[in-house]
Amino acid sequence: MRKIGYQLAKLIYRMIASVLVIFFINVTGGLIGFHLPINVITVGMTTLLSGYGLMGLILAKTILF
Repeated sequence: MRKIGYQLAKLIYRMIASVLVIFFINVTGGLIGFHLPINVITVGMTTLLSGYGLMGLILAKTILF
């Protein structure tokens, strides 16, 4: 049970970190002056990829080990 809790905490920490990084990129991009639709699409894609990538890795890890 402790191992699962640790994995979950790590996952949540990584998700928060990735969200903060994406938010920071978004803000800096907005300040520089990127076009909004492209920015929203890229942020959405990176969020999906990072989220599902991490979930996939965690699931694979829990199934394999």
